[in-house]
Amino acid sequence: MGTLTVGVLADDLTGATDTVVQFREAGWPAYLLLSGDLPDGVLAQADAVALARSLDTRALNHDDASRVTQQAARQQLDSGTQRLYLKIDSTMRGSIAGQVRGALQAWSRQHPAAIAVLCPAYPPMGRTVRDGRVYVNGVPLHDSPAGHDPVTPVATSTLTDLVPGAAHVEQADGPGVLARRLREAAPDGGIVTVDAANEQDLRRLAEAAEIVGESAVWAGSAGLARHLAEVWRPGTSFVTAPDPTPTGEGRVVVCVSSLNAVSLDQARHLENSFSSELVGLEVAAADLSDTTRLHELVSPVAARDVRVVLVQPDPRRASGGDRTDAARIVARGLAKAIAQILDAGGTTGLVLVGGDGAEATLRLLGAQALEMRSQPSEGVPLTRVVGGSADGLAVVTKAGGFGTTSTITDVVSAMLGHKEGST
Repeated sequence: MGTLTVGVLADDLTGATDTVVQFREAGWPAYLLLSGDLPDGVLAQADAVALARSLDTRALNHDDASRVTQQAARQQLDSGTQRLYLKIDSTMRGSIAGQVRGALQAWSRQHPAAIAVLCPAYPPMGRTVRDGRVYVNGVPLHDSPAGHDPVTPVATSTLTDLVPGAAHVEQADGPGVLARRLREAAPDGGIVTVDAANEQDLRRLAEAAEIVGESAVWAGSAGLARHLAEVWRPGTSFVTAPDPTPTGEGRVVVCVSSLNAVSLDQARHLENSFSSELVGLEVAAADLSDTTRLHELVSPVAARDVRVVLVQPDPRRASGGDRTDAARIVARGLAKAIAQILDAGGTTGLVLVGGDGAEATLRLLGAQALEMRSQPSEGVPLTRVVGGSADGLAVVTKAGGFGTTSTITDVVSAMLGHKEGST
């Protein structure tokens, strides 16, 4: 019997990593692929593997997102992938209707009357679905920070409005009943959304997925992926326990490319927690696009002997113009800044907050893949770079709108090997 392969397609890089690490936590070898396939020999002994790819579709319009996702899903089928998980934003930001439609069209080529089952719930992070509506910490989605996102704001909390044409089903008492409801909601194929208010609901949905089988595409956040990883995992153990978070000497570089209010609060908390151990660099948009000026700004920071370096853009950079283009320009500038700091030596850990900045940085460093190692904080994976100039470096990735106020501080403290930052 060949290797069981689960393909994870994500709308951005941080979403890809926070989802595929759930498979690592359940015992799977798990990687984010950045450039082609993994190096030869990495998976020679694997009985099963989870491989994620970032499609960078969040800010695309629905038609373009559908086309990109369909092409990627077809490639998954052609490569022998047996199960497909489409990672979407847990607060439904971006072109989700197009992404799901594209994945379903591709999957239907091999599985007639295929269905796509969508549930963005992530209860430990406050994301729930009740009566077909999404809530964040008990607040309707459109009234949460996602409703005011600087790039992809969400205008409604109702799933069937966000994904036109989808049917909705409520939870059931058992996985068999739920599996039947899913099929009955779209007997000729289509998109079905599902409620989930707690972990028990997600577990029941994952068990229903096993009954439905390979003819379905599953779409959701890292919350559903965690339970699918456990249900789909082969019976034998094939991966050792996750590595502990690395500790020791050296500095941690934190790059916050996201302008989400959550990530900005987390950056302020980090600055306040580490105070004299931290040096910060806030770069204006004009300087991020000026290579010479950027080098001049970064050089003294790269030379500082501190435990933590925090690099972020001037928050005003998103005003005016095309916000998507602005975000990518800023991401590329921040990537150059981070590469310069790494070239100076002494960095043992890198924390990348925001999908655009994370992807730009890792591609500039020439990374082939990220190997999932552990999860020092809920939904925040610790990885190891495979290939490129930063081969072997410990990297943590985090979505901009994800976590509590202290999430970045907690992760950096763990990477440095102590409980708290200085005050």
